[in-house]
Amino acid sequence: SGLVLLIGTTGKVVEKDHIAVSRNRPDEATLQWRGSSFTLEYALDDGLEVERAITPEELPAHLKATYQELLPTYDRILLEKVFRLGHDPSYEFYAYREGKLTKLEYGEEEEGSQAP
Repeated sequence: SGLVLLIGTTGKVVEKDHIAVSRNRPDEATLQWRGSSFTLEYALDDGLEVERAITPEELPAHLKATYQELLPTYDRILLEKVFRLGHDPSYEFYAYREGKLTKLEYGEEEEGSQAP
């Protein structure tokens, strides 16, 4: 009876809070909940990551400055905040110039690194 109650309650929460899950790739899924979108990504070397698209205003002060410095160099920059168990949050900058993507990764307090 506990399982039936759990399934019934879960169904009501999913319906009421408009929870939707879509699979992007075998190692990545997107969860949409209450108007927010989260990406769940699994990598063998990093484990499970939860990524959330953010605005420049949500960046820590030192990364806001970095973002402003990068703006003239790129056509557009998309931002994500990344959460991993046992680690401080990190930030990913997806910087596009002339259709080419450069991925930059930053920790809460460290200098950035360019992903291969």
